[in-house]
Amino acid sequence: MSKLTEGLKRIDVWLQVNMPERPSQLISGISHNEIKEQVQNLPFNLPDEVYELYEWHNGDAEGLIFDNYNFLSLRTAVATYREWLAQIQYDKHQEAYFLEKGFPIFELWSECGVLLCLVCDGFDNYPIRMLDTSCKDYSFRYRSLTDLILHVADWYELAKYYEEHAIWDIDIEISSLLNSKYLIQK
Repeated sequence: MSKLTEGLKRIDVWLQVNMPERPSQLISGISHNEIKEQVQNLPFNLPDEVYELYEWHNGDAEGLIFDNYNFLSLRTAVATYREWLAQIQYDKHQEAYFLEKGFPIFELWSECGVLLCLVCDGFDNYPIRMLDTSCKDYSFRYRSLTDLILHVADWYELAKYYEEHAIWDIDIEISSLLNSKYLIQK
């Protein structure tokens, strides 16, 4: 079992125990062949991690399964990517590069257009980058999709969630340890 699958299973268990209504908000996964068909016209290849993620679930129907981010369905992710391509302003070189090479997977629920994207620039690693064109934030966040998922799984298991107030509480030292373990430090 891959580390990504292990992290996804940990998230499944945590949700079933602590937020039993949330798993029903996840859309059923799709097959490897369905994923391949939907992404075949992208100008880059997606790593096995993306296939593994979308075989697990194909996005969420009502959002916020992953912290404050909506998990985009594959069809929505591909459509969002194609919209970006149509809007690229090539005189803004840095932004054009990030839009061309970023495959969106998660969107911040409160801010349309703020996404976590997989960087698909032809190298062997596929880090996760923030893409916020309004604030010009293109910072790297995670070394891989696996690190992002493991961070979420650890967070769920180590933090307390208070449903009645919709807030998380975690010891500051534990939060700092998780951040230093998973987040790319600036």
